Amino acid sequence: MAWSKNLGGLPVDPRVTAVLEKQRKVFEGLGCIVEEAEPDLTGADEVFQVLRALGYVQRLGPSSRQAPSAHEGHGGVNTEQGLAMDAPRVARAMSLRADLFRRMREFLARYEFLCLPVNQVPPFPVTQPWVDTIAGVKLATYIDWMKTCCQVTVTSHPAISVPAGFTGDDPPLPVGLQIVGRYRDDLGVLQMAHAFEARREWRGGGRRSCRSSIGSVSRVSHHDKREEEKMKKIVPVVALSCLLAGCACGVERSRTSIREAPEFPSSTASTSSSTRSRSIFPGE
Repeated sequence: MAWSKNLGGLPVDPRVTAVLEKQRKVFEGLGCIVEEAEPDLTGADEVFQVLRALGYVQRLGPSSRQAPSAHEGHGGVNTEQGLAMDAPRVARAMSLRADLFRRMREFLARYEFLCLPVNQVPPFPVTQPWVDTIAGVKLATYIDWMKTCCQVTVTSHPAISVPAGFTGDDPPLPVGLQIVGRYRDDLGVLQMAHAFEARREWRGGGRRSCRSSIGSVSRVSHHDKREEEKMKKIVPVVALSCLLAGCACGVERSRTSIREAPEFPSSTASTSSSTRSRSIFPGE
């Protein structure tokens, strides 16, 4: 298993890193060999920005010309960026995306999974439009705080987000761990996520299975109110993972059921994986 703190040098809030670093021992307890390693995602930002702008053109292009005032703000800017792109730039982005897919697939030939932050910052106030600085680094665009998610998206590999813990803020803020798997190994990603959640010590009393945690939320008596509220937020995510993974699957699985992946999917394929439907329009 590859472990990445910042996906090759992206700015990450120290609070996120502190929470995620504690989770390495969970995977080691599952029998995983965890090594620090980074995939080469050169060009991922350009690919994401181009495909995202084209997506805005597909959705909003015609109406933006008919009623410009209805598409003010960032959505309107992104639409105009897409309308201004010429064929060579789009072709370059598609070629870069093919290279990204190949490099990620080669990287995951050695490592079965890649773990990294979902986002580079904890949740921020609803009154704050976006994060413009992380760990003293000024961000260039309003979506740069989620590059750890955006860059993985354009590789077309399956990924899932699982709850990993809370920051030391008051109130505590949730932090997510992203697990990326091999192309078309969506089932494997779900199984690893389920195994992690089942082994994770959510509340200081030792290990709990997903099923037992779900059933005990309403019966908490010896934990304080804050811990109970944390569990109420976590349980829906755990329950969904259990439902998808079948609640009975573990880390071990038959390799013969995983089909050999074909070459890079056609340019008409979605940038989303079937494990987590990822939109190139943040906020959806």
